[in-house]
Amino acid sequence: MSARPIPRTLLVFSCLLVLAVPVGCGDGGGGNGQSAEDVARAYVAARNAGDAVKLCELYADELSKNVPGGDCRAFVTQQVRLDKKRSGTARTGFIRVDATGDQATAVLTLTQSGQTGQFSMPLTRQGGEWHIAGVNPITGY
Repeated sequence: MSARPIPRTLLVFSCLLVLAVPVGCGDGGGGNGQSAEDVARAYVAARNAGDAVKLCELYADELSKNVPGGDCRAFVTQQVRLDKKRSGTARTGFIRVDATGDQATAVLTLTQSGQTGQFSMPLTRQGGEWHIAGVNPITGY
């Protein structure tokens, strides 16, 4: 199955900052025992489960503080509800993580209405722990 462009309707929640990070190779190991890949996979699981609390825990401090309204849990909870109402069958998938030093990029998929597209999500290591550094405008949270 070849990847198709993400439908335009998925661009609705494009209000969070996307950070540019270098892409490369590396193990992505973090000081908390979780690798960048572990965090990316936890993000996929939390998104697919609609777990706003877990998603906010995975976000880097700067990302959590900069959500509209300043309350990460409230914002993500609202986005999860809207997302389920709009497209209850959307699923996020994992492809890979490319890491260099304290920066990484997760390559993920989003499938909705039979169409699958790829997007990138930056991760950063803060204090030895990996966190989501930004979200792609396609996903919004």
